[in-house]
Amino acid sequence: METLAQADAQQLPASPDAMTPGWLNAALAGVEGFDSPIVGLTTTNVGAGRGFTSDLVRVELELERPGASPSTLIAKFSTGASHTRDLMKVAYARESTFYARFQADAPVRSPRCYFVAYQPEQVRYVLLLEDLGHLDGGDQIEGTSDARVETAVRQLARLHAHFWNHPDLRTALPRAQDDIDFESARELFREGLGELRRTHSARYPRFLEIAEVLLGMLSIEGFDPKLLRPGRGDHTLLHGDYRLDNMFFGDEDGAITFIDWVVRAGRGGGDLGYFLFQSLTTEQLHAHGSDLMKLYHRTLREHGVHRYSLRKVRSDCEMVLAQLVSNQLIPQAAIARAREGRVGTHEPVEGDGPEALRARVEALLATVVDNDRAVPLFETLAERLEAALEVHPRVIWRVRMAVLLIRAQILWRRMLGRR
Repeated sequence: METLAQADAQQLPASPDAMTPGWLNAALAGVEGFDSPIVGLTTTNVGAGRGFTSDLVRVELELERPGASPSTLIAKFSTGASHTRDLMKVAYARESTFYARFQADAPVRSPRCYFVAYQPEQVRYVLLLEDLGHLDGGDQIEGTSDARVETAVRQLARLHAHFWNHPDLRTALPRAQDDIDFESARELFREGLGELRRTHSARYPRFLEIAEVLLGMLSIEGFDPKLLRPGRGDHTLLHGDYRLDNMFFGDEDGAITFIDWVVRAGRGGGDLGYFLFQSLTTEQLHAHGSDLMKLYHRTLREHGVHRYSLRKVRSDCEMVLAQLVSNQLIPQAAIARAREGRVGTHEPVEGDGPEALRARVEALLATVVDNDRAVPLFETLAERLEAALEVHPRVIWRVRMAVLLIRAQILWRRMLGRR
């Protein structure tokens, strides 16, 4: 497998349309199982295909000796939307790092990686993977069986236990950018919250209460996102996007194959809460949510992790709820702007100034509005998050306490600065 350190960025195709049989032959040279020259190729979009986050295609290979190599593969490229590509830099770096540094040692399945390369200066990213089309892909909206949910929780615990306090995590994994435009974030939160009040005020009261508190936090004078970072306690390799849409089922032994590894270091409850509160139906959450947290904790202990208490697992899961609520305000802001004819009106501007950032945000909102899945997905997730907040009512109190602590820290900094 080619790694991001070995690849010559100048030779990377910028898009699926730029792939040629010659480039594929060079990229796959020496890869076990590819024993026939490729003489032609055809690409078709997979899922959302070419969009905001990436361009994803299935490549059908025309082989000189049919049967001597796989006939298809999946190719993932950095998005062709130049004005939004910069927003995905960290995601490309994280996924490429997983395949280059951690995949071989992971105790759970991921698609076989034939080639991965990331060139940060040009934000050019290419990933060639095994085609999982023969497996049953998960669907967040449709949900899945209790048995598959339990399997996903057990495998998550195995992954986390294996990389618990792994020495390479703090140094190998890229960190998120700190230069977030909080004025734009406040504007999105405010508009998304306004849309929610207009259309769903009676339907999602707890969701709205959390959103109000989060908007208040962003509005604190002197707010610094570094105040939200967890301490340097125990950590593990987090998948980063652990939900049904990124899982493939169907292998005879019941194992799941996971895709979209936007890995980072953190506490395991982050992945677990992300999965439970987005992928379980409300009925499953009410009936099994607590038991699944216990299953995760028990499986961790079976694999040698003893310092992460069930209370802490539950606490870390609960705090994910606030993050998930904030994520759902973006599509609501998109809907509000689309209704007012304001989405997609900003042309991309070269450079890193506020105009360029605003253009990229507008492109994201336009993508949300144009995606037929966005509205039903929001309805599903909002309903599930409302149910989760009902099951875990102390989350609202904890978020309010976090805001008070942030205010206290800002005041303390100011007092120290006056001395």
